[in-house]
Amino acid sequence: MMEVFTAALPGARTFAALWNLDFAIHRPYFDAAEAAASRLGRRMVAAGIRAGKDLETVFRRIKADGAEAVIVYVDPLTFALRDSITTLAMSHRLPILVTAHFQFKDALIVFGPHTADMPARAANFVDRILRGAIPSDLPIEQPTKYDLKIDLRVAHVLRVTIPLSLLLRADQVIE
Repeated sequence: MMEVFTAALPGARTFAALWNLDFAIHRPYFDAAEAAASRLGRRMVAAGIRAGKDLETVFRRIKADGAEAVIVYVDPLTFALRDSITTLAMSHRLPILVTAHFQFKDALIVFGPHTADMPARAANFVDRILRGAIPSDLPIEQPTKYDLKIDLRVAHVLRVTIPLSLLLRADQVIE
């Protein structure tokens, strides 16, 4: 993930990670992103929220901390607040990078697991269980294909130039 984001914004040195503090699964993702950012010579700033009322303060702090882009970890809260998040990000001139395959208006980049084949994979597991497999014996599968969407309209508004090498890797480019 950080490799894609640093390729999109090669000049950016500080990224903020916005997540729901009550959605505990995001902490390990932030820790992994922070380690990857460090290896790439970048810095991560943690920006947790618990409600929509936290967004204004968090965005002011993100900007004060020198963040040049905001990575949004998607969960029910951040998804519900997506319009407020993108509006604040645009007003602070911060590109948004979303880590899931959801529609975020005005997100520069959406990078997440390819969801189209997930129902077929789930059906395969159901079939195996119905044929006698013990669920706890089945392996946990990680996604093997990710989708990359780049919105050049947002890039233009924010005066961000996406490298051609990344545009060529994108599954969808919005112009």
